[in-house]
Amino acid sequence: LHDTEGTTTQTDLAFEQYTERLQQQLESLRKEHDEIFGRGDTNKDGIMDKDEYIALHREAENGEKSDHYNQTELDEGYASLDRDQNDLLSLEEWRRPFEEHTDSWLHITDTEAQHEAHIARYKEVFNQIDKIRDGELDERELQIEVENLHARRRAMEEDEDEDGKRSGAKDRVVQISGSDMLLMMDVDKNGKVS
Repeated sequence: LHDTEGTTTQTDLAFEQYTERLQQQLESLRKEHDEIFGRGDTNKDGIMDKDEYIALHREAENGEKSDHYNQTELDEGYASLDRDQNDLLSLEEWRRPFEEHTDSWLHITDTEAQHEAHIARYKEVFNQIDKIRDGELDERELQIEVENLHARRRAMEEDEDEDGKRSGAKDRVVQISGSDMLLMMDVDKNGKVS
């Protein structure tokens, strides 16, 4: 979509689409979780009492001995959900662990997605610099990029001077070359960056 100077990239668009799909999936799961509460609230008073909670879990066991909840587990599970300790579960109390879990999951997923987006962005930049498309950057390609960076910086400084935004001495900028870049980035010392 845009080059390295642009504001929207294919990576940004992919990240936005991923986030949108994730939110849709979360809404679907939230709806299912609320429907489970509705099934448990057999008298439809908007509250799940302990008997309804136990009946819901017994129904979920499907007669499987391995899935059987003992009474202590059920009592502890109910008590942990009943935040206000009134022996009744509201929908908000029922939702709390789900929301806490999904918030932490979303944070982890978001961090991983951002990491992946950064890697994809670096690959995009690398591919833009890799003019001969061989998967490696040589001194000539790095020199072209350095010259482009210096030209953009000079243009920005000229624009700032014209707008009167800069005053006093100009910042001193170290001028580097493609060979300097290669020296810094060529880890295996083969004359190329991959």
